[in-house]
This record gives sequence, structure tokens and C-alpha cells, in this order.
Amino acid sequence: MDERGTAELPQDGAAAAASFSRAKQIDPGSVRALEGCAYAAERQGLDEKALTFLLEARKVEPENVAVLTHFGMVCIRRDLGIDAVAALNRAHLLAPTNNLVLYELARAQISVENWQQAHDLFLDFSTRVPSFAPTYYALGWLDIKLAHVEQAKTELQHCLQLEPKLTDARYELAQLSLDNGDLATGEALLRTVLKEKPNHAKANVAMGDLLMRQGKVAEANRALRLPRAKIQLWRRLTIS
Repeated sequence: MDERGTAELPQDGAAAAASFSRAKQIDPGSVRALEGCAYAAERQGLDEKALTFLLEARKVEPENVAVLTHFGMVCIRRDLGIDAVAALNRAHLLAPTNNLVLYELARAQISVENWQQAHDLFLDFSTRVPSFAPTYYALGWLDIKLAHVEQAKTELQHCLQLEPKLTDARYELAQLSLDNGDLATGEALLRTVLKEKPNHAKANVAMGDLLMRQGKVAEANRALRLPRAKIQLWRRLTIS
């Protein structure tokens, strides 16, 4: 049944959930079935249910690296940073050469604002997997948090060399230029970001603020309209 669930998972989370559930009924202690149930729950947007299955799997096999990693990844998504760090730290101790565990542990450290620990882990990951662009975006972003501005520029530029379409890295470079008073470079970078991704909320806000400072009120209002609409929608959703 778990093989059937695995085949169904990419297309139909509900069908996969049913198959994995039957596999779990046949063998209640099957970690494979429990992990499958968790994946099927995630596929349906049911992260809390996924965590329940993963907790059950952890009781069966407390030292299972795959389960610990999966649990940590769901916890990161659910803003359960302390739980994510604990699980992924254990997985890293059990499997120190596992690159996925290392990367997810670095992400978990960001979720609890352990900037230096996250930076050290991403730096370690970059030596193992040197061509993965998001690593250098993370390093640059963390260098900004740590006030290492020049190093941040280097990391973000390297990120864009590897993946020119990673607009968040270009946005951070634009913001660094604006913060340093280089308005022309900052504006050019922001316009590139918005050309590639017109709905980039942070870039629209930064461009709107810049245009407002330049006295271009109408153009500034157009840039700010999208972020304002998103904020208003968020307020309606949270109040209702």
C-alpha cells in the first residue's frame, strides 16, 4: 500500500493519504507508512496533521535521520523554530555528512534569529555544494544582519553570477546601494528587479520611497499601490 501511496502522491494527496493510511493499519509501527501519511497531509496543506504523524514516527524510531529532517522542515514552515533546531541538531549529530540536514539546520537557525550560527552552517554548506546559488543569497542576507556590508555585497554578487534571475539577491544589493547613498545604482537595480518581477512587494515599496524623495509623486503612488493592496488584503483576512 505504501508503494501505491508513493505513486499517487505527486498527483492526488487525498488518494495517497488513503493508501498510506491502509498501510499504517496493516503495520501501525511502519515508519515508512507514517512518513507517507505525513507527506500526503502536507500535499493537502495539512501541516499540523503531518507533524502528528511525524511525532508518531519519532516515537517508533527516535534516531531516524530522515524523520528528524522531515519533522524539522515542517516545523520551519510552521514557525516552530525551537523544535526545528532541536530535531535538526540531532539529525546533524547522527549524520554530519548529510548535506540536506546541514542546509535545513542553517535555515532553522535563521528561524530563531541565530544569525552567526546560521552563517557558519551556510558557509560550511557552501564548501560542500559550491554551485548552489541560494546559499550565497542566505550568506549575503545574514552578512547584512551581522553588519558585514562589503562581504554581503560579495556573496550577493556571487549568487547572481550563479543565478541571475534570483531577484531577491538583486533587491538586497539595491537596498545596500540606497543605504550607502548611491541612489542611481540602487534605482537601476530596483528597476531591473521590477522588470523581472513586477509584483515584487519590497522592491515596489523601495522604488516608491525613492521616487517620492525625487518628487515623482504619481510614479511613486503607482509603485506603492501593489504593496498597499497586499497590506489591505492581509488586514481584511486577519480581522475577519
